[in-house]
Amino acid sequence: MDSWVSSRLRLRFETGQGKLVIYRPDGQRFLNSLELNQRAERAELLLAQERQHADQLAAYLRGIGIDPDNLP
Repeated sequence: MDSWVSSRLRLRFETGQGKLVIYRPDGQRFLNSLELNQRAERAELLLAQERQHADQLAAYLRGIGIDPDNLP
């Protein structure tokens, strides 16, 4: 099965170092579940940081008399 390419899906399957690695038709490797979980955790952390930053900006605007919910 090493370097086998599906004729229908055009996916490439490789076995190396005891692991199965699957590549998309464009040559990029599919991520495994651990990699996907790490990306999701990083995205959630970044989202939380961005929300905190937005809340701080909104509080600052309110502090100087601007309603951030009613900006033009």
